[in-house]
Amino acid sequence: MSEGTSDIHQSAARGFSARADSYVRGRPDYPDAIMPWLRERLGLDAGRIAGDLGAGTGKFTACLLKTGAQVIAIEPIKEMRAKQLLAMA
Repeated sequence: MSEGTSDIHQSAARGFSARADSYVRGRPDYPDAIMPWLRERLGLDAGRIAGDLGAGTGKFTACLLKTGAQVIAIEPIKEMRAKQLLAMA
């Protein structure tokens, strides 16, 4: 198990740690329609702060960043965090 994952169920921690690449490939992207929803419904834009708890590989984090908001992404599994950089590119 990865460091810092002691409070995560062992099966989840092992699965996400071992299969982070598969998760990135298999999980669909968010539709373009999410952007107006994030901006209009949630009021996200420059000057706002959004938290992405359980950010995984960062697919949703990337959407949040496109609103112009400052984003704090929290992901306890090291292998999933490593994939976040790919989503931000």
